[in-house]
Amino acid sequence: MRSDILELAARLSREGEPFALATVVWNRAPSSGKPGSTALITADRRIHGWLGGACAEPTVIREGLRALEEGIPKLLFLGTPDELEGQQRAGVVTIPIACQSEGALEVYVEPVLPSPHLVVVGRSPAVDALAGMAIALGWRAVVIDDGGDPADHPDVERVVTSLDMDAADVGDRSFVVVATQGHYDEDALQRALATPAAYVGLVASRKRAGVPARPRGHRGGARPGARARRHRPRSPPEPGDRRRDPRRAGAAARGR
Repeated sequence: MRSDILELAARLSREGEPFALATVVWNRAPSSGKPGSTALITADRRIHGWLGGACAEPTVIREGLRALEEGIPKLLFLGTPDELEGQQRAGVVTIPIACQSEGALEVYVEPVLPSPHLVVVGRSPAVDALAGMAIALGWRAVVIDDGGDPADHPDVERVVTSLDMDAADVGDRSFVVVATQGHYDEDALQRALATPAAYVGLVASRKRAGVPARPRGHRGGARPGARARRHRPRSPPEPGDRRRDPRRAGAAARGR
């Protein structure tokens, strides 16, 4: 594989951008694509590299985008119409080659989808616990610790020390959890809800979670539908809550 394709794939992976890799695994002359020829296809329909020119490129781009949507790799057979039926087998997509020639290609297309992106805001045991679990699962984890020190989060590769969602690369495939626990909760939550994040969670008690996400002096608003994206994970039973405390419920049942 060409070094520029490898470098581009590494950069897109770091940035959390999806792409598909297409590699020629077999050819029949006069096809210009050769075994080992590789191209990278991005979600904006751009192709980087060489697979075989106009005879194969439009088809591979289309199937690469389809592989990104489905998340499933596939083997393409591009050949003359009269031989397609004989090439049909499990896992193979047969497509007439665009050029009027006797050439043929087999191209392996593999989607490369970004791992989930977790952004945890705050400086608390919950922050490091959530980030640690994300890293163990192979997720990309970022901690936002406003005014903090990256040394306080030694297991996290990336720490942002200002309340800057853009610096943490929050996008529409990000999950944001605010675990500031009483320190700038409203400001952090408001900024998280202003992003296109797919999920915004708040670690707080039921009472605290009911406070509107509006910091002092704030006059702007969150994105439409932002409140619907805000979630508070279930909390453990609070002292004296008979309805939620299984120990009290069990004691009451035994007393009857």
